[in-house]
Amino acid sequence: MDRSPGRDEQGDPGADAGAEPAADPGAVAAPTLKVAAVARRLGVAPATLRTWARRYDLGPSAHTAGAHRQYSLEDLERLMVMRRMTLEGYSPAEAARVAVQSARATSAAPSVHDPSSSTPSQAPSPTAAQAGPPPAAEVPAHAASTPPARGRGEAPAPRGATPSVRSLARAAMALQAGECQRLLEAHMAVGGVVEAWTGLVRPVLEALSDRVGAVAPGRSPVALLEAALLAALRAAVEAEPPGGPAVLVLRPCAPRGGTGGAAGSGATGDLLSHVVAAALREEGAAAAVLPGAHAAERVAAVGEQLDAAVLVVVADTAVAAAAAEETARLVDPAGARVVLAGRGWSGPAPAPVVADLGDVAATALA
Repeated sequence: MDRSPGRDEQGDPGADAGAEPAADPGAVAAPTLKVAAVARRLGVAPATLRTWARRYDLGPSAHTAGAHRQYSLEDLERLMVMRRMTLEGYSPAEAARVAVQSARATSAAPSVHDPSSSTPSQAPSPTAAQAGPPPAAEVPAHAASTPPARGRGEAPAPRGATPSVRSLARAAMALQAGECQRLLEAHMAVGGVVEAWTGLVRPVLEALSDRVGAVAPGRSPVALLEAALLAALRAAVEAEPPGGPAVLVLRPCAPRGGTGGAAGSGATGDLLSHVVAAALREEGAAAAVLPGAHAAERVAAVGEQLDAAVLVVVADTAVAAAAAEETARLVDPAGARVVLAGRGWSGPAPAPVVADLGDVAATALA
């Protein structure tokens, strides 16, 4: 129900009487952000967020008794819609209507067809959610002209997938690069880089690889999603220059004389290396990525050039025996420390194995 601005401004800012009953009880345990963190992420003043909360009902929804209310992932996503549309010249009131309608449509019908054929200027009416698929609430003008996904509009997603996974799959199938990046940036801001990879990107990439058939030239949902992930990773790490120890992140080594094609990195190529390097940068390390698969001598030379204290070798799929043998040649007590990361390592290993990517930073920087 709509609340008048006067009552909202006079109420307790720490416990909005109108917000708590509408909140999802399970959302309290989900990752949340404080006002200052959201303001930094969006590039606005905290006062602006409070104004948006009072005037447009875009405030935080997560609320714990005795604590300040905090922003959830869904809150951040609709605020990013608001921010992008205002930067593109839309009035705050119009941008807020689209952002709020986007959140309502997503929570009410997570499996609706992708609404890429509408434009943000078509502000939804109060009954739009009942009349049919919503307008492009999540898709600002830069993506409004993107053609929708082929078939029935249902993007492939794993069984039991979360709404966030389904939203990302739909955006990738509709070739909405900006929308994919927005969803990824919001997820990273709340849960971090590794959680965005394991809980969002990897399930979508696997579903797309398994279920997407032939596509027209230049239309590749997988390639588009990979590019959007790289762009989101850049945005996540460029704000804070690293100042910690140097870490080189790479694929399993390629056997000498080979091309490295069976190095166990899977169809995603260097993506996992970029994810792990970004996660290490979140922890303050000066992490860099060595693209491609190379022999141990080449890796050692690059590591020495960077004065890397740690070499993190990542693999998301099973590592071929020849690649594992070549990677073992990196282990040198007089050189950089080697850490093997990812679910692709199995059996006896020449270095510590960290299967859970969330534990890589703690192991590599110990």
